[in-house]
Amino acid sequence: MDMSKHKEIKYESSDKAIENKIEHFTFHGLEELNDACEIIMKKRRLKNKNPIHLSIAIYQLAKLRMLQFYYDCIDFYIDRSDFQYQEMDTDSAYIAFSCENPFQDCIKPELREHFKQHKYDWFPRDYNNDVTKFDRRTPSLFKDEWSGDAMCQGCAAGRWSEQ
Repeated sequence: MDMSKHKEIKYESSDKAIENKIEHFTFHGLEELNDACEIIMKKRRLKNKNPIHLSIAIYQLAKLRMLQFYYDCIDFYIDRSDFQYQEMDTDSAYIAFSCENPFQDCIKPELREHFKQHKYDWFPRDYNNDVTKFDRRTPSLFKDEWSGDAMCQGCAAGRWSEQ
């Protein structure tokens, strides 16, 4: 939260006290009331409760994980003629595959055994129902949340394109 916009409001009625507040470096504004003034002052000290460096680190690690998924998993195991990235965010990727079951049919033949050994570095375990439920909540594993035949994207010109 941006604490720099927080203000202190003080009420004064004596002219000398009002002048002192106006001359102070934290003065922000003044509103006259019937026999007093409402003086708005900037806060002298701000206590930032949100560690911004932690937020930046989490965001950067999410971007790094998405790039690792692209280069170390998708691009490594699947031929480039069999997939096309449609869109990517820090927590999701929209990919068009040429196969119905991309992580079974589109894997390069010479890397199928390697993929079977390292599959669970990228995806939830699927050999047991109990571990599948646990792994679906594990961060940094990629889950298929939706599959379909079309994607609708907005263009900068305000037109829609279908892919």
